[in-house]
Amino acid sequence: MRPVRLLPLFLTVLLAGWTQTLKIESWPAPFQDPVKVTARFWPAPDAEGRAPAVVLQHGCGGWYGDNIDNWALWFNARGYHALAIDSFEARGHKDGICASLATGAKVGLTARTEDAYGGLAWLRARDDVDPSKVVLMGFSNGGTTALYAATAGKVPRGVPEDARFAAVIAMYPWCGVGANAGSYETNAPVQIVIGGLDDWTSPRLCDKSKENQVPGLNFEVETLPGVYHSFDMTAWRGQPVGARSYLGHHLEPNADAVARTAEIIETFLAGEGLLP
Repeated sequence: MRPVRLLPLFLTVLLAGWTQTLKIESWPAPFQDPVKVTARFWPAPDAEGRAPAVVLQHGCGGWYGDNIDNWALWFNARGYHALAIDSFEARGHKDGICASLATGAKVGLTARTEDAYGGLAWLRARDDVDPSKVVLMGFSNGGTTALYAATAGKVPRGVPEDARFAAVIAMYPWCGVGANAGSYETNAPVQIVIGGLDDWTSPRLCDKSKENQVPGLNFEVETLPGVYHSFDMTAWRGQPVGARSYLGHHLEPNADAVARTAEIIETFLAGEGLLP
């Protein structure tokens, strides 16, 4: 295994190559045509042969935060292809679904999980991707989706048995999927990172999910003291953002938390044999 190297996340913008915008098909729901969603693809720079890849899923506001691009470039710097999926515009909600979460999300976890597996299928079909090393990473509602996609029994119908994510990284997710289950079984190793002061998605639910986890695959929860929701986002639609209130929740970027998260993720990937 190569030595673990860590670059500050927000310096990875200097490593930007070209990004391709394209349409991919969500994994089709039973008796329905697949939804064609917009995606952005960052190919792994200087990759030789088949390289690992990551699917990135945005939060409830859409894919307009700089955290998506920054993490894509962070993975690029480690030899990964990166694919970010926009779950909302194709379904008529380009400005997000945050306000609907409390009453019933306008785009639910099932649809977003179908997007994740559609992205997995698109990557696995490429001859420059290692199909056994595709990681799923999600943020907030996308992190919740990532946990849902990694839950045994939640894989969309028709997905081949060998088509699973090699690992799942859930950033500040709502962990009720596992916390509310008496027994929680996943189909991939999981790393959760959440702020200790997060007042939108409770870290206590993530700890409960770990308690409920069926022994077997790795399931780790890292709670960052003094850190709020969306700590890795410093810009929205190209405009800088700082500490703010949104729908009654406190959001605040934290560079130290980002650096610590990068260390956690790199250690997790190395432990799962997913660093080139």
